[in-house]
Amino acid sequence: MLPVIEADSTDAPEILEVWRAADAAPTITDDIAAIEAVIDAHYAWLLVIREHTRIVGTIIGAWEGWRGSLYRLAVLPTHRRRGIATTLVCAAEHHLAAAGARRLSLVVVANEHAATAFWAALGCIAQPDRVRHVRDLDPS
Repeated sequence: MLPVIEADSTDAPEILEVWRAADAAPTITDDIAAIEAVIDAHYAWLLVIREHTRIVGTIIGAWEGWRGSLYRLAVLPTHRRRGIATTLVCAAEHHLAAAGARRLSLVVVANEHAATAFWAALGCIAQPDRVRHVRDLDPS
């Protein structure tokens, strides 16, 4: 398997391209500044897998002292079903456990059946009695 490495700020434009190519649901934080903030954060890791010099997969792991969170697991469509996503998840889990996380939280788009099946296969349990609420903050 290809090695998992921590992204650096020069990777930000390519990471955005991977997210777009992987049809990741866009969010307000899909920009260079937000990616650089994750890369610079003490308890967050933006991990990537490269094939040759090209980024083919990403994941963000973040620890806020209570629970670990996983975000932006994305693999290029041409590179799926090769174990890249599982490798990225395992690496993120390793970082989070080392930071102190004992439980993980992640958000999966409900109608993305391949994604929900992937997470279920890894032992993640959907919580049907929970509803996620979000509110974008004014960036100014």
